[in-house]
Formats: sequence, structure tokens, C-alpha cells
Amino acid sequence: MDSIPLIDVGLTGLHDARPAGVFPFLAEGESIWVRGVASRPELDVGRGGRPLVTIRPETMGMAANVLLFPGMARREFTSAGGQVVETALALPTLPLAVVQWKGSREALPPSIVVLLHEVAAGPRVTDEGSVILEGGRDSGTPPMEIRLVPPAAEVRLDVVEGVVQVVFRPTASAHASLILAVGDKDGRRTSMAAAKHARSHAIRAAAGPAEGLEIRTGVADIDDAVAWLRVRLFGQARRITVGVDEGAALSIGLAATAVGDRDSSLAVLGSMAQDSVERALLAARHAAVFGETSRAREYASRWATRAPPPSSLVALTAVELADALHLAGDAASVSRLRALGEADTDPPSPSRHDGTAGGRPLPSAGRSLPMARRSQPDVDGLATTLLRRLLAGDPSADAVSPDAAWMAWRDRLVDGSGRIVTLWDEGHPRAAGGSPEQGPGGGSPSGSGGSATAGLLLDLTSGILGVRADAAAGRIRIAPRLPSHLTRFEASGIRVGSSTIKLRFSATPEILRYELVPESAAVPPLVIFEPSMSGRPREVRIDGGVAELDARASGSRTVVPVQLPLDALRVVEIARSKV
Repeated sequence: MDSIPLIDVGLTGLHDARPAGVFPFLAEGESIWVRGVASRPELDVGRGGRPLVTIRPETMGMAANVLLFPGMARREFTSAGGQVVETALALPTLPLAVVQWKGSREALPPSIVVLLHEVAAGPRVTDEGSVILEGGRDSGTPPMEIRLVPPAAEVRLDVVEGVVQVVFRPTASAHASLILAVGDKDGRRTSMAAAKHARSHAIRAAAGPAEGLEIRTGVADIDDAVAWLRVRLFGQARRITVGVDEGAALSIGLAATAVGDRDSSLAVLGSMAQDSVERALLAARHAAVFGETSRAREYASRWATRAPPPSSLVALTAVELADALHLAGDAASVSRLRALGEADTDPPSPSRHDGTAGGRPLPSAGRSLPMARRSQPDVDGLATTLLRRLLAGDPSADAVSPDAAWMAWRDRLVDGSGRIVTLWDEGHPRAAGGSPEQGPGGGSPSGSGGSATAGLLLDLTSGILGVRADAAAGRIRIAPRLPSHLTRFEASGIRVGSSTIKLRFSATPEILRYELVPESAAVPPLVIFEPSMSGRPREVRIDGGVAELDARASGSRTVVPVQLPLDALRVVEIARSKV
């Protein structure tokens, strides 16, 4: 391979930009990621939860700006020799990373050093100038191939203080591309062939999430922030490694099910300990949302003969398993699970423990969701209370103003300058033994970043949209609690089984209008629709006809419940009472 196309993607797709500084950034695909600190030339490339190599281009000058896409980062460097634009690309689906530099010849790095984090066997240099690392089964180090395009004028292997380094000296050219492919020989060949189409892959890497929950509020910062949360959740689900904290993994998995990201939910399930209660709970929610019950049935069968030691989390999980399997499991198993769930005791009120006057108005209370630890078989009552509220669609939130709930959520999502909080500062994998001062990083995939991302998404789906799916029965509860300042709102990709639903909302001083749209549905789901409003409704119309509904008071608000088979567009209009 003598050349690959220049990656020159314009400002399309989901992106964010800021002047370079001492803060981390992360571009990630399904099978590989690239990270760095914006003001430093070094880059880490890794797979799963571990870094594989560190790339150190020499004499790059000063970083000026950074532009970040979901799977790609672009930085501008300036020096006495001129300007260099660096593009780091993590391919969306293949374990392939490409780092490309272009600019004046005088400004390009005279050498590129690649530090190998783990070497199972001695690397070798091929006649084509590639460096091959065979990997090792015992160490878990995957095989890799590293190549510079155009072919390097020199490739050298050094050992500095016990660390193996590969030194590439580029030819005199206006651009250079470092390609790293992970996998066996056939997989690397496929990846290297894909590098010839790097521009097309870059376009895909710049796009936001392809499916799942998406919102439109009319405020670009908020809409983009939710899309970035989905991007980060996707990556966090794939960076979880076996043996990580099960509670943090549960948070990420629950958020994946809540936003309809089936593949991420499965990725988390595949990384959790088979005997953990947390995995059983996630299996129950996965079954309830996607209708895939095999894992939940396995736990129901196992717990029927040998239940885990009693705890609040076990009781909650038993109830969730019973709910998920009430039409898909045998009656005896479901009855035993419900009996196990009834053994729970009432946990303390979260308002006494969240450290704020009056408590937070959203179900996660601004906290991570650390359920049981391996060293702590039972959970504290606060964590169980928060989780129960999340899984139930937060039925107690009607006692709190939706305006206050929205403001609390928004302030955790976007800072005062409109920057997305979790995009740059949380959810990045940290090098083993490293710190933000020592190298790129900013939190492990199972730490605060993952929990912050998950908590924000769960607050949206449960505390604001009030969504709870029951795929076995083909029904879903949607109980939106929208703030009074919103006059338009849309949420698409709401998932139950194989169906997806779109909710559209518009408001005038006289009318609240909700539209429920079936986006895809082999069998029309039943929607239990329970919007809440301030005051009392004067009149309710469904599809244009007046409906007599039993509105009920909930705190200072009124809930207007209606059940609708979603076989077509359904419209609910609520006329406000005149004050």
C-alpha cells in the first residue's frame, strides 16, 4: 500500500469544537478507540478497556484547535515550520485506526515514535515496512500490524527503559498516515484494505447514533448533548471488561436498554459475571424492552432452585424478572419470583440522603447507580430506592415541578457556556496506572464518567419521558412530564419489542397536543399514555373526537390517562381550563 486518500471531511455530522487545552478527548468506534489530551501531541490507541500503543509524533508545535466527531478528532498544530492538521480516525466497525498528518513538509513530524504497551513476542519488520506483533494468548495482547503510508524512509525498533518503541521516519512528503490494524492475519488484511477507503469511513465516523432514542427540543445544545450521550454510552458498553464493578456496568446497561440500544445492552451483558444479581436485573430489563427472554428465563430457572442470599437488590430483581416473564415464563417460576420480591423491606427515603435541601427532582438524584458490590452483598436503601424509581418510570416525580426537574437535568447536561459537560470531561478510558497529568484520560469506563452518562440518559427516559416497556405484553407506558417553557418537543426511537415509537408535542396557551407515531411495528403496540399537566383539563380529544377520561390528581398536577393501540397516527389534545 503506497497511499491512502486524504481524510478531508467538512463540518458535517455530530461535532463539537473548542480551543486546545489540557483536557481529554476521545474518538471511538465499535472495536477501537483513539484518545489524547487536546494540547499534547501524544495519542493512545486501544481496544476494549486497555490501551495498546502510544503514538508520539516529534516536534509538532503548539496545538491550536480541536474538532471532535464521534469516531474522529481533528487538531491543528502550528510551529515555525508552518501548520499541520492531524486527523485521528477510529473506524466505526473494524479494529482499525488511522492517524493522518498533512501540511507543509517543514512542519510535518520528522519522526513518529510508537510505544508498545505490551509485547508478548518480539515485533518484526516486514519487507514492506510494516511492523508485526504476533500477540499472546496468555497476556491477552492481540496481534497487530502498524504501517506508515507512504512507506517510511526508515523503520527502527528500539528498547528504551524496557519499553519497546517503533520509530518511523517519513519520506519527504506533504502528508503521512499511520495505520494500526488489530486482529489475526486475515482480519488485518481486511482492515488494511479498508484503509484505502478511509474517506468514506470518516464520513460514517462523523455521524451520530444510527438508531435509538433521539430528541428534538429546538435547542441545539441540548439535542446534540443527548446524541453525544448516546455515542459515549455506545463506547462505554464496549470498554467494559470482565471483573469490573458490576454496579457501574449495570448503570450503563440499564441506560442502553432505556434508549433502545440493543447491541450495547448485549455487550454489557456479555461482560458481566454470570452469577451476579446485577446481570440478572439487566437481563430482566433487556427482556422487558426488547422481548428477548432467554437470559431472564435462565435466571428465573436458577433462582427457583437456589435463590441468592436475601437483599433489597435481589427482591427488586425478582420483581423485574417476574414482570418481564409474566407472559413468557411458566406460572410457577413467576409466582416464586414474586414471593421472593415480597421479602423486601421498605428502604429509607432518598430525600434524607442526597445532600440537597428538599432532594433532587430526578430519579437518579445526580448520583451514579452503584448497586451491590462484590464485597457488599446487600445494598443501601438509597441506591435501591433510586433504582426502583428509575425502573418504574419514576412514579413519584409528579410531586415535583417538571420545570425544576428539567432545569436540574439540563444543568448537568450543558454548562453555562453551552458546552456539553460529559463530552470532554467524563467517560474516557484511563491508561493503566495513569492520571490526567501523566497522560490522556479522565475516568474509567466503569467509573464516574460511565455513571454520569447513564444517569443523564435514565433521567431523560424515566424522569422526563416516563417510559416503561413490557415487550411480552406488547405494551409500553409513556408518561411525559415536560416543562412549561417547551412549546415543541419530539422524541423518536422509543423502543418496545421490535416496535419503535415517536412522540411529538406542541403547546399553545389553550391546547396541549401530543402525537404518537408508529415508526416501525410488526404488531401494533398498546400505548398506556399518561401525560401530566398543571391544573385541570377542560376537554380531551382523541383523534378529533371528545373523550371522557378519568383524570387523576398527582401532587399539584393532573394526569390524563388513555390507552391507545398504535396502529396508526394517534392524536391526543388536551384543552386547558381557563384560569
